[in-house]
Amino acid sequence: MRYRLAENQQQFSAYSDRLNAGNPLAVMARGYSVVEKVAERKLVSRSSDLQVGEKLRLRFNSGEALCRVENIIGEDEIHER
Repeated sequence: MRYRLAENQQQFSAYSDRLNAGNPLAVMARGYSVVEKVAERKLVSRSSDLQVGEKLRLRFNSGEALCRVENIIGEDEIHER
């Protein structure tokens, strides 16, 4: 009986870890943030979706910041550095 209980607890813990790994808040706790265009309320996943002067909301694990795009660095330029 104790063996079965311990086995179930271990399995539950493994499932819980898997769920947390995909949880956006857990991802943000590891240092990632969410970038959103303020005017469109649309998430941004690549720099090519931005325009200079555009207003962005950066959401962090704790708090957020409003920013304005000053310069856009494309994927090709990142690899040249």
